[in-house]
Amino acid sequence: MAVTFARYLGELVPLAVPEAAVAVLALAALTAVNCLGVRAGNDVQALLMVLKTVAILGLVAVGFLAFGGERVTLRPALDRPPSLGLLAAFGAALVPVLFAYGGWQTSGFVMGS
Repeated sequence: MAVTFARYLGELVPLAVPEAAVAVLALAALTAVNCLGVRAGNDVQALLMVLKTVAILGLVAVGFLAFGGERVTLRPALDRPPSLGLLAAFGAALVPVLFAYGGWQTSGFVMGS
């Protein structure tokens, strides 16, 4: 995750240091915070959650501003009647989504034996 963070940061902000150095610095900073204790880790996690929420709200605001105040017209969600083929296509589209959430392969470990 640190490498991905470094790559995305490099795309957003021109950096004079290599991506590997940014990744190591990010890991070192989070390690230092965790060494300070659970409370410090909780505070950093809460701050990052607030920043993510603000970023999402900013994207939504930009989306609304991009329409220039025009009203969005509602359209039907489906352009044809529901069918088994549509259900199969929807299920096939969800396969990559399920793989995006790792951990499903270990969900059976919490069951009693």
